[in-house]
Amino acid sequence: METSGWYGLYWYMKEQFGNFVLSLDWRISRREENSGVFIRIPAPDVADALKQADTLGHEIQIDPRGFDSVTNTEGHPLKITGAIYGLQAPSASTDVPIGAWNTYLMEVDGPRIRVMLNGQLVNDYQSSRQQTGYIALQAHDSVSRTQYRNLQVKKLP
Repeated sequence: METSGWYGLYWYMKEQFGNFVLSLDWRISRREENSGVFIRIPAPDVADALKQADTLGHEIQIDPRGFDSVTNTEGHPLKITGAIYGLQAPSASTDVPIGAWNTYLMEVDGPRIRVMLNGQLVNDYQSSRQQTGYIALQAHDSVSRTQYRNLQVKKLP
């Protein structure tokens, strides 16, 4: 799957998830690509669904630049690959080669969200946000073309 278009989300609508393990491969073809994996977000039919996804759910960021559109600078720790966007920076290096497939493994159990990038733990976050919701992939802008494959989710008890 490849994202395209302007800012929006590709929601998985079959069911909502509380505690789960999500694994997926992703790759970008340019350093300027920007995307993310949203977890535990509200349905797309709520008022202002994209804002609600940002404020109630969690985005696991894919942006090697860590671009901050407010200051027009790069390197923002809360906006770089592996960050829980706007909430917690990654705890380890998340540099990835452009054009290579990368694997995210997310263990989401109660308030704890653990993110592994290519087998390395890069984020371990305790969330006070909602504990259930949908999963979605982000189409960030008209020039970002993030590719995804091998999406697998397993519910935890």
